[in-house]
Amino acid sequence: MASSTRTVGLSLLHLHNWSGTGFYAEQVLEALRTSGSGEFRVVGLSSEGKTCSSDTGLDPEIRNIPAWRLRWPLRALSDWIGSSFGKGIDILHYPSGIGPPTRLRPIVLTLHDVSPFLYPQFFPNPRSIYLRMAITSLVRHASLILVDSLWQKERIEQVFPSSAARIRVLYPTCASVFRESRQPSASIPYPEGDYFLCVGTLEPRKNLGLAIDAWRSHTQVHSLVIVGRWGWMVEALQQQLASLGAYTKQDHYDLWRLPDGREIRRYEFLPTDHLALLYRKALGLIYPSLFEGFGLPVLEAMVSGCPILTSRDSPMEEIAGPAGWYFDPRNSGSLNAALDDFLNNPAERKTRVEAGLGRQKAFSPQTFKEGLLKAYREIP
Repeated sequence: MASSTRTVGLSLLHLHNWSGTGFYAEQVLEALRTSGSGEFRVVGLSSEGKTCSSDTGLDPEIRNIPAWRLRWPLRALSDWIGSSFGKGIDILHYPSGIGPPTRLRPIVLTLHDVSPFLYPQFFPNPRSIYLRMAITSLVRHASLILVDSLWQKERIEQVFPSSAARIRVLYPTCASVFRESRQPSASIPYPEGDYFLCVGTLEPRKNLGLAIDAWRSHTQVHSLVIVGRWGWMVEALQQQLASLGAYTKQDHYDLWRLPDGREIRRYEFLPTDHLALLYRKALGLIYPSLFEGFGLPVLEAMVSGCPILTSRDSPMEEIAGPAGWYFDPRNSGSLNAALDDFLNNPAERKTRVEAGLGRQKAFSPQTFKEGLLKAYREIP
């Protein structure tokens, strides 16, 4: 290994947690261990010895760290905590926006969004307080702050004006399987007939209730398929689902069957090859989120050739551009109008899918890798 090689200590705290931050951590890890430049090597910092699957055969060194140390939000004790796992590390990268704000090593912080500051009502009180404390400490001490979109950059600078000079926009990427046409190695029961798809953790800012109401009013679409784990503050959503029809627990999914025979299916988790197939077969993705840093399902849908309906004035509009249909996520009439236009114009759906496929390069794994390494090179 060249003497100039620098070591990046990468927190794997949220790796494989079935969320956008978990997938992002996996993409950072994959980019580092396949960079091939010799400039950087990666050491994974994990409480569970996590790594990620890869065809490269390049597995990084893993240091097992107690979870509470990787979650520590305060400046106090951070240098002591950092010294316990920082030996031989030149740069610390916290890809989920959480980590001890030590001064012993330069910190690269990925800050996905500032929703705990702008929309604290979307979180349980203790979670909101913790996230504001952790993010504030890290923004203050980070050498470089990576953000997922220009849209989110503006919101972060609104909350932390002094951070502007240290912010770099780096668009995330998604797994290569979404760009491919291969069939899953095993099968699960998929819905028959047309269906709309919703993907993401079930929590208030995802605004899933709006999508459910809009789908119900468009009776020509047989099914609504939801892929996402239960998050927090989900009581209203659970009551809405319970009011729709009879519930049964199937082998792979939850099922609500409406009196008219239509159905809602919820898969807790699907491997990426199964999720990619769902995107390819879907009539469209409905993503009505009220606030996002990026909106990974929109990118996954776009590169899979799945039409997109998503929130106006959002990072999702920045991702999809001319590929999407847009609506006001606080207005059910706006989504219904977008759905009417979507369903009545199959030729336009095809045109916008093609437009989305033409936008892939900006979000490719290679573009992400190059941007990540460029950011690390800024650290003295």
